[in-house]
Amino acid sequence: RALDPTAVRYLGTIPFDQTWDYLHHADVGVVVSAGPFMHNNESSKIYYYLRCGLPVVSESGFPNDYVVEESGHGVVVESGNLECMASTIEEVAHSHWSRAAAVSYILERHTWDHRAQTYRPLMECRS
Repeated sequence: RALDPTAVRYLGTIPFDQTWDYLHHADVGVVVSAGPFMHNNESSKIYYYLRCGLPVVSESGFPNDYVVEESGHGVVVESGNLECMASTIEEVAHSHWSRAAAVSYILERHTWDHRAQTYRPLMECRS
């Protein structure tokens, strides 16, 4: 089956201060990788989407893919499999997800304060 290009509407560049308004009304957050290899950097989109209460569909290859799976609010799919990505996005968009639970997960485990605590023991050893 061919992918339907009319299923997605491109809105152009959105100013950062308006992104939360757009994400609030979205059905699913999509994270696309640059290829089937492990990327050097995490995808911050995963944190933003979950912080907005969105379920996430992410192509595999990001060091923080585990956040999608651990949160229970999304799916990591094989990189490069567009048919799988499209069908998973459609399935996730039409499923029930607890926005409040996704937000709670991020606030309990992945705020900047929580992330900085990871480095605290390393810094204390050097002093």
